[in-house]
Amino acid sequence: MLKDLKQCILMPDIVTYFKKDFSKYTRNNEVLLCLRNDKEKILARDMEKQIEDTLLNMGIPFSHTDTVVPYKMFADRREEEVLKKMREFAQSRMVITDRLHGMILAAVTATPCLFIDNCSKKVSGSYEWLKNLEYIRPFENIQNMQVFIRETADKTIYHYDNTYLQPYYEKLADMIKE
Repeated sequence: MLKDLKQCILMPDIVTYFKKDFSKYTRNNEVLLCLRNDKEKILARDMEKQIEDTLLNMGIPFSHTDTVVPYKMFADRREEEVLKKMREFAQSRMVITDRLHGMILAAVTATPCLFIDNCSKKVSGSYEWLKNLEYIRPFENIQNMQVFIRETADKTIYHYDNTYLQPYYEKLADMIKE
């Protein structure tokens, strides 16, 4: 047990440890927009509108979701709710998000994702753990979004591989055991 914690170590988000095969879910043609609506948001509303308009002009449907539920979460339903959200991501063609766990859920469900940073830089900071995943990329502008959509359109099956993160999880497990 963590009796006397005298050190601080940098670890990947614990959700990146999750390993489940989501390839059985059929991807739809819809882009999932998982965007903040709070003080951490830095994406301007006009850019959000440009993203939506570009998707419409490309003939790609989209919907909005969030990683925050608008209702009280009870302990006995947590796992069911998380898996429901993961299925939503896994069934989407692509995710565009400025939420840390939006990017992470896209990563673990092997869903192509463009991420937008937030004011704290925690999304780009966590991307450092995921940058080897070819299907996760930073959103730079509308043009890079269009290119990413075309690049990922024909390759519908990606696989999440977190084996390179295993030493971090093992170190955490060892620390907890002590």
